[in-house]
Parts: sequence; C-alpha cells; structure tokens
Amino acid sequence: MYDDRGHLTEPHTGSTIGLGTLAVRKYLAESKDEHGAAEIETPSIATDFETHGPANRFNNILFVEKEGFLPILQSLHIGERFDLAIMSSKGLGSTSARELMEGLTGVRILVLHDFDKSGFSIIGTLSRDTVRYRFERPPVVIDLGLRIEDVKREGLKGEPVTLRGESPEDNLQLNGATGEEIAYLTGNGTGRGQRVELNALTSPQFIAFLERKLKQHGVRKIVPGKAVLLDAYRRAYFAHGVNAEIEKIVGKLKAQAEKVKVPTDLAKRVQARLKQDPALSWDAVVSQLAGDHIEGSAL
Repeated sequence: MYDDRGHLTEPHTGSTIGLGTLAVRKYLAESKDEHGAAEIETPSIATDFETHGPANRFNNILFVEKEGFLPILQSLHIGERFDLAIMSSKGLGSTSARELMEGLTGVRILVLHDFDKSGFSIIGTLSRDTVRYRFERPPVVIDLGLRIEDVKREGLKGEPVTLRGESPEDNLQLNGATGEEIAYLTGNGTGRGQRVELNALTSPQFIAFLERKLKQHGVRKIVPGKAVLLDAYRRAYFAHGVNAEIEKIVGKLKAQAEKVKVPTDLAKRVQARLKQDPALSWDAVVSQLAGDHIEGSAL
C-alpha cells in the first residue's frame, strides 16, 4: 500500500481523490456503475452531539511516526474505542503539527516511534524547543515506545544500521535515550549499531502492544458533565422528531416525482442552456429546469 502521490479532482462535483493505493481502489470500485447516480436518500439532521475540537470529544492524541499504520488503526476503530485523535507524520513533526499540539489545551500527546536515532529525534522535537519552533506552552508528551524494554518484551530482532554525523551519542542522550539504548543503537560507540522499526511487529502484535500502552497511561472513554449530557439529550430528541416529520414529507414528494410530467424536449432544453453557460454541468441544468417546474406548480 502506497501513500498518495498527487490528486485527481472531478469537474463539477469538486471531489478530490488521492493517487494512492487505497484511494484509487476505492474510487474505481465506486465507479463501476455506468449510470453513475447515487440513490436518493431521505435527508436528515444529525442526532449526535456536534463538536469541534477536543472539548467533550477527546483529550489524547496518538502521534504515529509512520502513516502506513493508519489503515490498521482505522479498520479496528482505535480512535473511536479509546476516544483518541490520531496524528501521523512523515519523519519529524512539522512546525504546524507542534503549533496544533500547543494550541489544544488539556490534550496529551502519546507518541509511537521506531527504536532508532530518528525515532528519538521525533520524540525530542515534539517535546522541546528547537531552532524552528519554540513552545510558549509545552504540551504533555508521553513516549509509548518503541524503547529497549519493548524490544526485549516483544522479542524483536534488530537490523544493522550505520550512524553518520558527529556525536550520535550526544544527540540520543539529548532526546532521552538511556545509556543501554545508546549502546544498542550505536554499537557501543562504533557507529555500527542496530535499530528496530515498528514494522517489526506483526499487525496483531502491534495492536496488542498499542492497546496495552494506552491502558497503561489511562486512556479511556469520555463521558461529559451533567450539563452537556442534558443539552445533548434535548438536541437528540429534537433531531429525531424533525427526522420523523421529514420522512412523511419525503414519502409524499417521491410519489409526486414518480407521476410528474417530464418535458418531451428535455435534451434540447439542456443543450440550449449549456450553450448559454458552458461552465454548467448537464445535471445542474436538469436541476434548474425541475426547480422551475416546481415553482410553477402548487404542491
């Protein structure tokens, strides 16, 4: 599975499709219907409690070093089961990611990273000031691993790595590595050490590892206070009532739509309007004509 490497944007619909493995397969699967029209669904208003941001929704963010784990996390509903926002990166956390972390008051950042020099640099960059970004209010950052104890517990095998540059030991120590970890990663100062990636965990092993870490750090479901629950209940009651009335109206209008007299020269009318305004789509013109029809008749 490959990440998006560009985008395709449809005309008129504005839909954008990422040019990556999963996005392309999903788009092609949904494009099989030559008719191309989705079934008419009964409109409804949301019955859940709408939120924007972490308030009453989440108080932890899982920061994953590699985006490749997102499909696994999504398929098992990790975010929903733990009321957990999920953030990923390609390498070091960007200044935008750190600005977001700092701006979300009361939210902890739980970081999953490879057990290597880059992994420690990631946790260090997210935790402290750097040349490119200085925190006014440093976020609470928790290191979920991989660390040397995780490698031992999971029975993971390292792969050879050669560290280049000056003083990798100093850099590792700055970013929180222990003496044992520095020795493992640098080959006792020779520069020819070992590293262990998150990918060394099988999918079931990775999920079990993650869930154990989340529970260990007290990540749990959110239930807001009494005032919010009361407001949410009343909103949901109202929404269910409105939706019930909408279903009645929709049934009546569907019956009328089945019997409506469609203009026999519909194709000519569509072509005429498209000639006047080529930026329109054919279905936008059909919608205009149907709207004109409704405005001219009593329901």
